[in-house]
Amino acid sequence: MGTFARTGNRRQQLVLALATTLALGWHAGTQATTYAYEHIANGARGQLISADGQLVAGVRGSDFAPTIWRDGTAYAVGNGNDFYRWLGISASGWVLANTADLSNVYGAPAIWAWNAGSGSFARTDIGAFPDLQDTIGAGIDDQNNVFGYATNRERPADKIFRPYIWTMATGFTELTSFGHPDYPELPIAVSPGGVIATPNLSYQFGVPGSEVAVTPPPSPYTADNSATQFVNDAGMRAGFLRTVDAGVTFRHLARYSPDTSAWQVIAGPSGPSILWDTGSLDAQGTLTATVNDPAPGFPEIGVRAEGPDGVAADVAPQISAAYAGLIHVDGLNGETGSGALLADLTLGDASVMGKLVPVEACTADCLVATLELSVKVVDRNGSCTGLKNRSRVRVSVSDETGAPVAGAAVSVALIDRAETLLEGVTNARGRATLRSSGPGCNGRVNAFVTGVTLPGASLDRTAGTLAASVLP
Repeated sequence: MGTFARTGNRRQQLVLALATTLALGWHAGTQATTYAYEHIANGARGQLISADGQLVAGVRGSDFAPTIWRDGTAYAVGNGNDFYRWLGISASGWVLANTADLSNVYGAPAIWAWNAGSGSFARTDIGAFPDLQDTIGAGIDDQNNVFGYATNRERPADKIFRPYIWTMATGFTELTSFGHPDYPELPIAVSPGGVIATPNLSYQFGVPGSEVAVTPPPSPYTADNSATQFVNDAGMRAGFLRTVDAGVTFRHLARYSPDTSAWQVIAGPSGPSILWDTGSLDAQGTLTATVNDPAPGFPEIGVRAEGPDGVAADVAPQISAAYAGLIHVDGLNGETGSGALLADLTLGDASVMGKLVPVEACTADCLVATLELSVKVVDRNGSCTGLKNRSRVRVSVSDETGAPVAGAAVSVALIDRAETLLEGVTNARGRATLRSSGPGCNGRVNAFVTGVTLPGASLDRTAGTLAASVLP
């Protein structure tokens, strides 16, 4: 369902395409995995995650400061006036982004790599392609080769385009030097193994003559090369197709298979005012993305489509019931080799970023946590400036039989505008009571368990109550 090949006449293709788009929309999660939430940051959005889950690239704060998280620790990597678009993370941990100086709008890629000696990320600016103003990166492969194209800022009749490869050792080399196509076949995506996607072709870098044509999408769809696209080593693609209705552009999440030379629309449509993007594509064709949510109040939704031909599924129904239905998945931006999903979430009314990790029910030596949150408002002068929220969090811990567990270390993240980490140890009754005070007039107070530990036991994140949200 939803797969289109170049067969039949134009009218048949149009009817089939429209019918499939209307029928698909998005689907509630049908995969068996249950997910728990692992917190990374409050007030942040993720864009990339490494295959091992160690590195996350994204932005944080109201100024969208470019940030790389390593093992959960945030490192600011911006230059103040730069705009960043994260592109890829290589197997050795090189993080690639397109950057643009907002004072002159010209751009050039940059790479960040971990420096163990300094305990920070070292930046390498690729710089501008010789004699051209704009250098745009398309991606980085697992050999740390950067691919992209460069152009000038002249009027269309005088435009120049140069597809390139950049390496730390040799700098820029035009891809035509390796027998690969010139403009208009500019790189738009790169696989870990060095497969290059262009608007109309896929080819293996370093293998002249390996170009394979990509079947154009059927009417009424057109390619949308302005959106993030991914390609895997087999030449499969993930991205968005475009339709126009009454002058309004809509995007439809789609997957392309070189085995069938066909596009498969797997979710849509996403409207013009909606955040939409492709998050990842793995070797089997499983992809993550952000698309339009038809439910009121939440304009975006994070979806996952199982490869090689599964349709998009909302992962929110697969989140453990222990989170009390308080988590909405605003977007998915990648998947690790172990199946953890990089997610932008709304928890209560807090915007958070973290991982949705696969979990299973515990059967022995278990810790079951039940979180309770109460908030008292203290009015000091009758205005918001004098209001204080006094929050009390109680975490009760038991084993799988319901018996209280003493001596368990408990940690809870409390988000009341700012984020506070509360920690304690359960008493003989299996309870830890944690307290915090913060400013009032900030909407809901949100709390969630980040950890419960005891030697020889493990937290069951499919049971109990791990999150709460209170409007004072």
